[in-house]
Amino acid sequence: MLNHRLALISGEGCHSFPVQLLLCEFLRQTRLCPTQLSTNSYRILNGIAELNRRLGLNLGLAKIFHQYSLGQNEDGWVYYLRIRRRREKII
Repeated sequence: MLNHRLALISGEGCHSFPVQLLLCEFLRQTRLCPTQLSTNSYRILNGIAELNRRLGLNLGLAKIFHQYSLGQNEDGWVYYLRIRRRREKII
């Protein structure tokens, strides 16, 4: 359910987007700006949120960080979820 909104403030004003609660919690916990997270990480987080919705699961940040670690590219501006060694992918 997209019942949370994410506000992006720029020189042109403020834009608000509906997002999953899990994504809001992830960004708050990691202290990342939405633009710092890679596209594939958004796919993983939204996929987990959809599994939670469809199957009635409760996979939260603890499970995500148990399976994935947060990596960053060489210049340090983009972050991504990478599977931990010897772990199965959730999505």
